[in-house]
Amino acid sequence: MDQTLNRSDQHARNDSLLGYSRMIKRPIFILLFLLAAGVWQAAEAECDLDYGLYLFRRGNYGASIMELERYIYHNPDEHRTPYARLVLALAYANEERYGSALLLLEEVQRSVEYSPFKERYSRLSCESSFHTLSILFRQRRENDFLVERGRIDALCPDIDSSLQRYTDSMAVSLSIYNLDWENALQELDKSLAIPSDTAGLLRAELEKTIGHRAKSPVLGGFLSIVPGIGHIYAGRPWDGLKSLLINATFVTLSVVCFTNDIDAAGWVFAGVEGVLYVANIYGGVNAVLQENARWQVSRRNEMLKLLPAPPLNIITVREEFESP
Repeated sequence: MDQTLNRSDQHARNDSLLGYSRMIKRPIFILLFLLAAGVWQAAEAECDLDYGLYLFRRGNYGASIMELERYIYHNPDEHRTPYARLVLALAYANEERYGSALLLLEEVQRSVEYSPFKERYSRLSCESSFHTLSILFRQRRENDFLVERGRIDALCPDIDSSLQRYTDSMAVSLSIYNLDWENALQELDKSLAIPSDTAGLLRAELEKTIGHRAKSPVLGGFLSIVPGIGHIYAGRPWDGLKSLLINATFVTLSVVCFTNDIDAAGWVFAGVEGVLYVANIYGGVNAVLQENARWQVSRRNEMLKLLPAPPLNIITVREEFESP
């Protein structure tokens, strides 16, 4: 009986010690877990930017957006965060999310403007303006493009030479795209950054285009008095031949019907021929207009090949963010 009681007391003491041990270990484990989680999170946040940049350079823009957004969220005031915002904006642009890219680039410029390290980040601000310009160029927003370009010229006189070359090229390209040959030539003459060989070739093409005499739509309509001749003048001989044959066919049918006293059919064929004749004159005028436009668009496309658009991943400010 006494032995049984002693064993029960021993078990009770053991259970008490075990419970006490568990009470001590549990908060220790929780503390260690929280400490490890904090260290892991800090290490992860520190590595987010490098991994996001790696994904961006690999062209995996969707994944880089996630990593860069996470880095910016965890490090809003870290010295490399403005650079991360720039890269994130370029990732958006490569995904053709131009609205998000423009908003972020504007945020970069605003944060630089109010930063105590404004002088240090001046190149970053200019580069952000350049990429804003590049996106506006892709969207063919000419007025906004001109405003932003004026801002760059005023605030960034010492912009990187490669960015300046692209800026001048975009200005010339936009004028060429709008078929404004004279303005394109003026922009080309003002540029000092476009390579001389490219500028010389482009100037020759522009002068050739400006000196080209377009065909006259009025003359095309006048020549269409003889069906098909206006089309031939426009440079569409097969269309001219078809117009001549169709009109000649209905004139012949009308004459045959009237000659054989089939007046009803003759008037029908004559009415159809009247419509076709008017359409032939209109077609001659329209053919000249279309061929003139086609020639100009062809010239535009050939010249634009000489001025490729800037890539959406060009970054020239990396070295400024390598160290605090």
